[in-house]
Order: sequence, then C-alpha cells, then structure tokens
Amino acid sequence: MLKTMAVAAKLPEGKRYTNHSARKHLVQKLRGHDVPPTALWLLLVIRMLGPS
Repeated sequence: MLKTMAVAAKLPEGKRYTNHSARKHLVQKLRGHDVPPTALWLLLVIRMLGPS
C-alpha cells in the first residue's frame, strides 16, 4: 500500500518507504510549518493507540 501511495504522491523512486519513514517525514514537514508540538503529540498518540 505504501508503494502505491508513494507513486501517487510522486515521491522519488528507488527508496524504500516504510510506515516509520512516512511518519517521520510527516512530523518533519509539520514542524517546518509551525504546527504546535501538542498537536503533533496528539496526532501521533491517537495513531499509535489505533481503533479500540
């Protein structure tokens, strides 16, 4: 699924994309756009907890 998403997002080919690398990239981009740390924390914690 990540491979399909990488192609759709026109990411550079030849790299191996994983859930961890995608999440890390997302956090870096959000930090670069001055998203508050509390919002990032909530986003990551909710994602880690997943559906009950």
